[in-house]
Amino acid sequence: MRIIHVIDSIGLYGAEVVLLNLMEYQKRADCYPVLISLGNSLEREKPIEAGARECGIEVIPLRFKSTHVIDGALELTRMINDCHADVVHSHGYKGNMLLGLFARRKLKVPVLTTLHGWTSTKLVSKLSIYKLLDVLAIKRLDDVVSVSSAICCDPLLQLFRIHPHIISNGIPALDFQTSDVKEMCQKMFIPFTGAFNIISIGRLSPEKGFDVLIRAVQKLIAGSTNSNLVIVGEGEEKASLLHIARDINIADKVFLIGQQDRAYKFIPYFDVFVISSYTEGLPISLLEAMQAGVPIVATCVGEIPRVLENGKLGHLVSPGDTEALARAITKVYEDRGRAIRTATLAQRKALHDYTLENMSESYFEVYNRIINKRKKPHNGGKQGTKRIIYV
Repeated sequence: MRIIHVIDSIGLYGAEVVLLNLMEYQKRADCYPVLISLGNSLEREKPIEAGARECGIEVIPLRFKSTHVIDGALELTRMINDCHADVVHSHGYKGNMLLGLFARRKLKVPVLTTLHGWTSTKLVSKLSIYKLLDVLAIKRLDDVVSVSSAICCDPLLQLFRIHPHIISNGIPALDFQTSDVKEMCQKMFIPFTGAFNIISIGRLSPEKGFDVLIRAVQKLIAGSTNSNLVIVGEGEEKASLLHIARDINIADKVFLIGQQDRAYKFIPYFDVFVISSYTEGLPISLLEAMQAGVPIVATCVGEIPRVLENGKLGHLVSPGDTEALARAITKVYEDRGRAIRTATLAQRKALHDYTLENMSESYFEVYNRIINKRKKPHNGGKQGTKRIIYV
């Protein structure tokens, strides 16, 4: 099976990690995944392109100016048809819009998309307009997959009668054995010893709620809990977050260490992993923390409550609630034995339910269904058709 994946990536975050893992699995399953990587005309090689090439996956960059959308859609259509693909799999609103609004009628193959989650937290914003266009586009595609049951309940999807199939994200079994993490932290002057160490991973953007997390850590410190906060990631909020830490006098306790290769390797060295987001789908970092066996505190957004069994496998708090977040982290600090036991149960669930194999095989089922549906003759169903199964 030849599978074309389409994405416009701004970094190597959750959706990109999911896609790289999925393509690698598909290659091992004797399929031929191809990555078409969208971007503007000034962008050079993207991290996801480098990652795909390292895995031996064919990468086709498609760069065009934002004012030349029609030209971009026509070129994307030509690329896909020239590749003789069996199925096209889109990840993200730009691919969805090009394929659904402009290219769908000219494509010879079925197209599906995965909704990894929308980042807009405002009713009216540039991102909310993109979301509306995204929904209009995916209505014209052959199938829609969501990583979260919460996404399926989105009012816009319900308004347009779009009912996604849910395929939970999955990750491979991770190797946390590394000897350089503590050494790296020492070089960054992070005082691990004798402190309660907190870690979070994600893009430094408003929807991640890192400002709330920083203020929650200030409350821990004010309550005589010697704490450090390490945030792994880059983004436009970095200067603002550093300003908040300085303003509340904990700049020496907050460390923004930037984007790190295989950021999950840091998690086992910390006492608690925190997600403070206002919106999520099913965050890959959550599954990584579960595999690491580290206690988890997270906001009850997206698929997080279902994954953590409504608080049985980690502490859940409302997004934006600094007091509740501080209390939940304090509970981990005060009863570490219980927190570790809960984390062990979460680890077992991650390794059993949220695997790369489960996710990938579920996608193969969707691919086969829409490919076979496209192959059926349009004669009212009177003529039989041979079912083709790709493995």
